[in-house]
Amino acid sequence: GKYTALTDILGAEDAFGDMDFKVAGTADAVTALQLDTKIEGIPSDVLAKALQQAKEARLKILDVMNAAINAPRATVNESAPKIVTFTIPLDKVGEVIGPKGKVINTIQQETGAEINVSDDGATGIITIGSPDNSKVEDAKARILVADVADPAQVEAAFAQLARLDVLFNNAGIAAKSAPIDEIAVEDWLAVCNTNITGMFLCARAAFGLMRRQDPQGGRIINNGSISAHAPRPGSVPYTMSKHAVTGLTRTLGLDGRAFNIACGQIDIGNALTEMASGFTKGTLQADGQMRVEPVMDVAHVAAAVLNMAQLPLEVNVPFITLMARDMPFIGRG
Repeated sequence: GKYTALTDILGAEDAFGDMDFKVAGTADAVTALQLDTKIEGIPSDVLAKALQQAKEARLKILDVMNAAINAPRATVNESAPKIVTFTIPLDKVGEVIGPKGKVINTIQQETGAEINVSDDGATGIITIGSPDNSKVEDAKARILVADVADPAQVEAAFAQLARLDVLFNNAGIAAKSAPIDEIAVEDWLAVCNTNITGMFLCARAAFGLMRRQDPQGGRIINNGSISAHAPRPGSVPYTMSKHAVTGLTRTLGLDGRAFNIACGQIDIGNALTEMASGFTKGTLQADGQMRVEPVMDVAHVAAAVLNMAQLPLEVNVPFITLMARDMPFIGRG
């Protein structure tokens, strides 16, 4: 019988033809085929003709496409909707979500991006979407999960940032209160890994990014402690680590001048966090007595850090002490 092969991209052959033959591919190969027929069989020469005709049409379409854009864009247009997906350690999923969803809901409210958190049983999966690309990037920058004592993880986290203007360097844990000879070496090393190595690695990554970005500069705010001025009993690991932070702050404050980088430190006393919750029940004093200590809302710390962060870079607050007014610090010991 006679046949005619028609090339189109409209779908009219679905209604009027005996064969619907769709061919997709690249300039080098066919990647997909779909064949629907209304008759019992198709001769091989008809198929060969259709394949050749489809190739000619495909190459013509690809030529038109390549004339418009011959490679993927490095980034999507700012006005184009964007979705990004990345993984985090499974044990960090809860921290991203927060108590009753507080953390993730706050990020969504403040950025306007939609965030979905799931897992595959081995890793956590974060998906962020928004019609506004800047909102996606804002939300993504707030979910940088890393072990601060792991150089590779810190480097990978900071590599996700296109720019960094402020780092609040807030890595800190404490060991169980005890005389130095009762402190396990493992506990000492754990405090050092977080409070010293973690602070160093994050400051190092931030300093490098701020130094090389354009315009150059930024601000690093280290979280110290009044323990470096007047320690609590049995706090050797924590107190030593916070002395190290003070040294970091002083040196970065000096080295940063050449690169428009300011570095300051906030020494906090009795902010009501998980670490300080025991102060409301009684804690050991220098005279050996147990006493309840005043605490303050951690929101005051956030306000002080924000004030430091908003200063122009030609202004610096090298050190600030923020404490519950009546805590036993002034004159402690």
